[in-house]
Amino acid sequence: MNAAGPGIDATLLRLVRDRTGVPGPAISRAFRGSASFRDLCADVRVCSRALHRWKDADSGEAERLTAEYEYLMDELAREIREAISDSGSGEADRCRAGLGTSEVTYRHVV
Repeated sequence: MNAAGPGIDATLLRLVRDRTGVPGPAISRAFRGSASFRDLCADVRVCSRALHRWKDADSGEAERLTAEYEYLMDELAREIREAISDSGSGEADRCRAGLGTSEVTYRHVV
């Protein structure tokens, strides 16, 4: 059985834990309880894949895009820490408005 809970992707939760420093149990609780938190975690996965792709790329754009994805990953990690922190006050399912850079994630990932 998955230690994170039934239906929860343990690999994704480890990635989120490693990028944010948030303890696994807190991530699992937020993941189970909040659709917007699950979306944030999914964005971390997409961003991580793109980041690795551009770090390994040998192109003129690679350095710039790597920096963009590093920034985006930092922003996602901050959003996740805030969501975990806010979960104590009942705000874990709040909107992610203001992140504004998510479109980068989907534009360059193939």
